[in-house]
Amino acid sequence: MQIALPYRLLIGLWAASFATVCSVASRWQERMTVRPFGRDILYAQEADDGGGAQSKTFQRLRRTPQAATAEYGFINFNQDFLTMRFSVPRAAYEAYLSDWGYRDADLASLKSWNEAARQAAFKDASRLHKSQAQFDQDIAALKVQHDKKVNEYMAGKKFRFVNGNEVEVDMPKVVRDNQPLVKSMAAAFDQVAESRHYESGNIIGAVASMIQTSIIYKIPPPLVNGVHTGGFWPPLQTLLGGWGDCDTKTGALASILANWSQMRMVGLALPEHYLLGILRIPNKGDLFIEYQGLQYILVEPAGPAWLTPGVVGEHTQNLLEASQGYRIEPFF
Repeated sequence: MQIALPYRLLIGLWAASFATVCSVASRWQERMTVRPFGRDILYAQEADDGGGAQSKTFQRLRRTPQAATAEYGFINFNQDFLTMRFSVPRAAYEAYLSDWGYRDADLASLKSWNEAARQAAFKDASRLHKSQAQFDQDIAALKVQHDKKVNEYMAGKKFRFVNGNEVEVDMPKVVRDNQPLVKSMAAAFDQVAESRHYESGNIIGAVASMIQTSIIYKIPPPLVNGVHTGGFWPPLQTLLGGWGDCDTKTGALASILANWSQMRMVGLALPEHYLLGILRIPNKGDLFIEYQGLQYILVEPAGPAWLTPGVVGEHTQNLLEASQGYRIEPFF
């Protein structure tokens, strides 16, 4: 008989087998000082202006019964050609994929529970000769229970409600939950940084350039086989599938960078676009925002443009200056 372990445990067991993760971990801190709802909110704007290095990049994706593997080659902002390889046990990866997204059937089950509970409350009210006020109180309490169950379900799927009944991906939760799952890739970047004597800014640039240019820009469908994705692929799917859009790539980039304990990041949600802010003292000309009195330089993960940290695409610049403004989401 086969026992299906949760994907987090499987990935954890796999990651623990890499001695390099442990050996470099001590250096990281030194280096990095029926839908009853409204529409899903989607972020899908690419950064299609600026310089590029796509012609010098490659990706090799492989699936075997044992593992899902991706290898990327790219030019970083130091003009070094780097390669990165990332692998996850196949069973863990399949479980991870199946866990993403929320389903109408699940929400319908919660609605059915609520309807049955309301019917039972009506019968009890008739049997016990409750007043209308008492009955209304019981119904209100059931609504609170139903809403709580729905919110807990959506939170478990890493989604949340905004603006009343609109739904969006809970990006801070995605980043926090996926940080340990991509630790081996962070360790690989740290090894490259050690061998090439990179500073913290070089590491950020290396990860950003891989995400921008080696991972293809493509918009995930909002609905796949009855599963609502939010137009978003979670980080492992992005790294092992080789493509994604602005918020998808932001989630992957932030999850990798989160493995350095001194890293502090925020997400910027603009109309139909998403990018990253990293706590650093800006260099001359760097574009940054202020959050709680601290400065965060902006990083444009979307690609296919090859844009250094502190530089964003023209369209993004226009969005930042537009009257709609933006929302800041602290990741840690």
